[in-house]
Amino acid sequence: MSEPTPYDHDRSAYSREGLARLVLADHATEVADSAAGLVGTRNDVDTGLAGRVSQARQLIELAERTLNSAIVYEVERGSSWAQVAAYLDISAEEARERYTPAVQAWNTAFEEPYRLDETGRKRIPQLPTAAYDPNWACTQLDRWAFLRHVGIDDRQAVSAGLVMADAADEPVPAKDGSRAMALAGLDAERAIRLSALTDELRPLLATGTEMSAIQSMLSARGIGVMDSIVVTRELLGAGPGDLGLAKTLVLATPARNGEREQHHALVDELLVALDEVDQA
Repeated sequence: MSEPTPYDHDRSAYSREGLARLVLADHATEVADSAAGLVGTRNDVDTGLAGRVSQARQLIELAERTLNSAIVYEVERGSSWAQVAAYLDISAEEARERYTPAVQAWNTAFEEPYRLDETGRKRIPQLPTAAYDPNWACTQLDRWAFLRHVGIDDRQAVSAGLVMADAADEPVPAKDGSRAMALAGLDAERAIRLSALTDELRPLLATGTEMSAIQSMLSARGIGVMDSIVVTRELLGAGPGDLGLAKTLVLATPARNGEREQHHALVDELLVALDEVDQA
């Protein structure tokens, strides 16, 4: 571990997800600024032959770096390789192989945020600049966004939505680059199994498979009601209200008629028991 840096205290206020989002925003501004340089025509006569090709090539390189930082951010906030791959038109295994080095470099940089140069006196950040000094990055990026009207008169278009360290207890990213879903109360083996099942099914939804077909598939494979509800909730996005919708989707599957009747009977028994307790 390196010696402390002047920015350690500032950085500790941000979650890793928030820092990764800052880096993505910073890299995106460089793409935007580079692209803007290709819009105006007044200086074309002063540009050497093929000079605009050089600018366009640089734009592609900056966009590739932005893609890497977007993937790091998505991994930090819990996206699986299957989810990432669905938007890259490649397999989950190919996405993992191609972009794991970027994720590993990001993880390693937190262990050693900087290295010393050959003289042993100058610090060279290993973390991207926006993550190394996030307060400075917020100031610069908020100003950039305000001047370019990102949001209406929003002077905190970048910093306002960042996930800070104390916003919530954050799950630790799993070694495979994804968080182990929000499976509170499940043992580790079951959580891993359901997470893998979710990753397997998600691309089917992305390619147009109906949720009803997913439910029939879960039933045919012998996946129980509770596990199916957990998986379906994750497929829906695990947002507010998704648990109730997941339960409805699972129990509405024709193949689960018997299980649905058992569920309703169990609920009825519970309500009777609660009524007896209230009366007592």
